[in-house]
Amino acid sequence: MRAYFWGIFLVLSGIFLLLKHFFNLNISTARVIVGLFLTLLGLFILLGNTGYVDNHNIIFSEKSLSYRADSDEYTIVFSRSSLDLSAFEPGDGQVEIEVNSIFSDADIILPKDAKVYVKASGAFCRTSLPDGASFSFGDHIYTDESKRENADLIINLSSVFADTRVER
Repeated sequence: MRAYFWGIFLVLSGIFLLLKHFFNLNISTARVIVGLFLTLLGLFILLGNTGYVDNHNIIFSEKSLSYRADSDEYTIVFSRSSLDLSAFEPGDGQVEIEVNSIFSDADIILPKDAKVYVKASGAFCRTSLPDGASFSFGDHIYTDESKRENADLIINLSSVFADTRVER
């Protein structure tokens, strides 16, 4: 839909200019053109397909992400997404990733066979962890092992104005 924005804008602007000329209307052209631009921009944002999506970032869109060994940061902004970490395989050393959920609705699926340590922090959010803990402000640590040093996967989770669920 993004490809049609400028075409629709130019056609509607042309129709306005023709109507103004043929009916000799005394209307501010600049105000109408700017108003038309802002209205179309708002409609295209509401209707979607204006976002940015790659293998580890989602902005103004909706998509599922999967774990990639070459990515250590995942960002979800103004979006609805799930991050599936079940493809993570415990290796020789610890892997540390960062997950940021900002103005979003995110589900994070943890791997079944790995020792996981999650340090979650949030502000103005609802973050739910697999141990049943749920918080809106502050920090919380979830681990299936007693120490961070024993974990295969370390996740630093930040949630701001978001609904984030961490599931096993």
